[in-house]
Amino acid sequence: MSQDTGMNGMRALAALGVALAVAAGAYALRHRAAGGSDGPELPPGNAVSLVLGRGGIVVEGDAADPIAGVRVTHAGAERALDGSWTWPDAGRAALFFDTSVRPLDVRVETKHREQSFRVDGSWAPAPVLLRSIDLTLPADYASDQVPDAVAAFSPDGQWLAYASAGGELAVQSVTGETERLRRSLAEGYVKDLAFAADGSMLVAGEQSPDGFVYGFDVISGKEAWRFRLADELESSPPEGGAYGVYAFPGAYRVLAAGGDVLVLGLHSWRPGPQQKRSLSRIYRLDAKTGAVRWRFPAAAPLPRNLTWLSASADGSRVVCVSSVPGAGQQTGDDADLEVLALDGVSGAETGRLTLPPLAPHFKSAYSWQSLAVVPDGSCALLGANDGRVWSLELKDGQPSVRWRCDVGTPIQAGTLSVHCPIGWGAASGDALFVTVDKNYEPFGAVTQPSRPPDVHPEAATVQSFAPGGTEAQRQWRFDVPGRPQGLWLSPDRRWLAAGYHQPAGTNAFNQATPPDFGIALLDLSKPGSGREKLVWTYATEGPVFFRGAFSADGRYLAVIEGPKPSPDRLSATRTYRLLVLH
Repeated sequence: MSQDTGMNGMRALAALGVALAVAAGAYALRHRAAGGSDGPELPPGNAVSLVLGRGGIVVEGDAADPIAGVRVTHAGAERALDGSWTWPDAGRAALFFDTSVRPLDVRVETKHREQSFRVDGSWAPAPVLLRSIDLTLPADYASDQVPDAVAAFSPDGQWLAYASAGGELAVQSVTGETERLRRSLAEGYVKDLAFAADGSMLVAGEQSPDGFVYGFDVISGKEAWRFRLADELESSPPEGGAYGVYAFPGAYRVLAAGGDVLVLGLHSWRPGPQQKRSLSRIYRLDAKTGAVRWRFPAAAPLPRNLTWLSASADGSRVVCVSSVPGAGQQTGDDADLEVLALDGVSGAETGRLTLPPLAPHFKSAYSWQSLAVVPDGSCALLGANDGRVWSLELKDGQPSVRWRCDVGTPIQAGTLSVHCPIGWGAASGDALFVTVDKNYEPFGAVTQPSRPPDVHPEAATVQSFAPGGTEAQRQWRFDVPGRPQGLWLSPDRRWLAAGYHQPAGTNAFNQATPPDFGIALLDLSKPGSGREKLVWTYATEGPVFFRGAFSADGRYLAVIEGPKPSPDRLSATRTYRLLVLH
C-alpha cells in the first residue's frame, strides 16, 4: 500500500461517472473472453473488501483492478459525503459521512468487478490506518524510551504538521500529496507546535541551546520570525547521553490563543555537582510577528518549574502549575504545588492556590500534564503525583477547590504503601478526564519486582468526573489494557483516546507474557460505562508516545509509535513513525 495518498472530494468521486443501481448482496464478475478459449478467465486483482470506520468507510482493492467508483445509499437515496480520499494507485478509497444511519448499501465498481455490500447493525467500527510516516530516529536515542515527537492538525483539518526527535519538522497535506515545509534542526528538536487559530501560521518551539520559537507561514513555508528563549532563560552545555538534550531550554507547551500563541518556556539543568536550577516563563506571542504581548512573571523568570499550562478556548483565562526543581526529591516549605491563574489578555496574575504535600507519605507535591481548563474558563482539572484529583473553581480568576478526590492516593500493600500518580488530564464542558498510572512505591523505597502492576484498585484506568458540585461524582471508569500513555480529547469533545503499554511479565501460571502496545478509543456520546464507550483498540508494534492529536472534527487521530524495547538494543525494531488513524 502506498503511504502517499491523494484527496478528492465529492466532485472527484462524481467525476468517476458512477451511476449504478443498488443490488444488496449481489456479486457479479465482468468476464473477459480468453483468446481461443471456450471458458471465462477470472479477471486480475483481488475481490474488493470494505472496512467500516467510526465516521466513514474504506474500500480496498488493489492496483491490478483499480476502483472506478463508489456509491452509498440509504433507503434508495444517495448519501451525501463530507469528504473522501483516493490513493494514487486507485487501490483504495476512503469516504467520510455519518455512518450511524443504517442500513447502508454500498456499490463498488472497479475496472473488472462490481460488488455490493449491506452495512447494517451487525457491522462494528474498526480502526483504519490512513497513513504511516517514517520519522528520523536519533542516533543516540535511549533504547528504553520512545523518542519525542509531536503532531498537530490545522484548524480546517487539511494540513498536518509533525516533528521528530531527530530534528525534522514538516508540514504536509493530511494525505501527504503536498508538502509546504520541511526543515532539519542542527542541534535539538521541536518540543511542541501549534497552528494559529486561523491556520495561517505554524508556531514551533524547540529544545536546544538556543530554545528558539519559530513562526512559519503555512502557505509559503517560509520562516516569518523567531524568538530566543535562552536570552531570558539562559543556556547551558549539554549534559551528555541520550537524555542530555532535556537540560537545554525548551518550549514545553505551545498553545493557540486566538490570533496569538501561549508558550511555556522551561530550562532545568545542573550547573554543578549536587546542584539543580530551573528558570520558567510564560509568553503570549503574536502568531504572525512573534511580538511579545506579555510575559509572566513580568519582572524576571520564575526560579521554579512551570510544568504545564492550559487555557480557555478564547485564551482569556490561563492557568499553570508550579513546583520546585526536582519535585519528588525535595523537602522544605517550598515543596508545595502552586496553581496560578492569569488574565489571558494582560498576563497579570489574578490568583493562586497553594496545595501542600500529602502528609505523611510525601514531602513534595507536583503535577505534570494533568492540568486542563474547561472551554469557557470557569473550571479547571488538576491531578497530582500522589494520586489526588481536584476540580477547581476559577470564578473571578481566583482558583479555589470545588472538590478533591483521592483516586490514587496511597494504600497499604504488604509492608509498603503504593500509590498511582495522575499522569494526564483533559476537560470538556461537562466532564473531567484523568489517567491513573500504575502502582508506585514511595520515593527511595526498595522496589519489589514481584509486585503486580495493578495491586492498587484504581491502577491503570481512565476516569471521568462531573466538574461541578462540592463532592466528586465519578461518571465512569475504563480499565486500560496496560499502563496509560497519554490522553487525547478531540476538539469536538466526542472522542477520547489513550495510549497504553503493557510491559513484558509473567501470568498467573508463571508463564512469560510479551509486551503489548496500542491505543484505545472511546466514544463519549455513547451511554453507559467506560467499557461500553470503547469503539476499538489498535495494536502497535512498538510503544506509543504520550503526545497525540485529533483533527478539529475528530476524524483523524495522529499518534507516534516508537521502537519496540529489547534487552539487546541491536535486536530492537527501528520502528519510529507517525500513524494517522480513523
